[in-house]
Amino acid sequence: MSEHDDGGAAFPCLDDCCGNLFLVESGMTLRDHFAGQALAGDPDIYRDIKERLNDTMSPAEVRREIDLGMKRSAMCYYEIADAMLKERKEGEPEPTPEG
Repeated sequence: MSEHDDGGAAFPCLDDCCGNLFLVESGMTLRDHFAGQALAGDPDIYRDIKERLNDTMSPAEVRREIDLGMKRSAMCYYEIADAMLKERKEGEPEPTPEG
């Protein structure tokens, strides 16, 4: 179970089965989509990684730094996605009673 609200399906669709419509929620979540959009908007994704590399590092050290940098970047993009989902939820108007 995910500890984060994933926002549901990013691109839900309806499936017609035996004359009944069912909401199909498969594939990418809205959280994944928002994280991907944050990634796409980063003009220099490797900035943090490049700053940590130097000519004296062994190939194994370089690989570790790249892996760590990618993990940090992914965590950052998902933090942005979580903030977007939170703002989206808080920005929804309260339902008004019919009458």
